[in-house]
Amino acid sequence: MRAWHPVGAAVLLAAAVGCSSGPKVASVKGQLQDNGAPLKVSTAGLPPGDKGIRVEFVQLKEGGGAADKHSATVSPEDGTFTVPGPKGNGIPPGKYRVSVYRGAFGTGDVYKGTFGESNSPLTADIPPTGANLLIDVGTKQVKAQ
Repeated sequence: MRAWHPVGAAVLLAAAVGCSSGPKVASVKGQLQDNGAPLKVSTAGLPPGDKGIRVEFVQLKEGGGAADKHSATVSPEDGTFTVPGPKGNGIPPGKYRVSVYRGAFGTGDVYKGTFGESNSPLTADIPPTGANLLIDVGTKQVKAQ
């Protein structure tokens, strides 16, 4: 039987640890609503590519303040969304403030800043297992499905 050399064992252990998948991310999807009904946004008259609505998940640091922002991909037809994250596979678990801006790029926000990234009353706790959320701008609530 052959004995393991201490240096060889250390190299194998370092290689195994180095092969970790990186920071954990969670899949986030859901639907925007207005008083329980799917939020539909007309894109008529908007510039090409402008969906008329933008949603961002602003990660909150412990002790206050904001960390990273993650944009959602929103369907204006029915308000469904996904948050792909920087690599397309999700965002880090944690607490987020959800900002919602409705209006064409360069125009006024229909919500007049009520759901801004620094003051939105909409918050979501994203667990490591992911989340399917109902975000209601009419009731100013976020619920997990």
